[in-house]
Amino acid sequence: VMSLKLYFTIFAILIFFTALTVITAKLIDFGSTANAIIAFAIAITKALLVMGYFMHLKYDEKIYRYII
Repeated sequence: VMSLKLYFTIFAILIFFTALTVITAKLIDFGSTANAIIAFAIAITKALLVMGYFMHLKYDEKIYRYII
């Protein structure tokens, strides 16, 4: 069982990465290829956080980590 504080910390990190995605897409132009790479990197990071903490894969058996 994870603490409520950890859930809110992960949630805040996800919100930060969402804001970072919007900023890099709308306000900062690194070029279309670089923007796409940055957006994918942020999306992968967010997906790993969701899978690890909200889907509880971080504390599950290792075989499930390798399957995903």
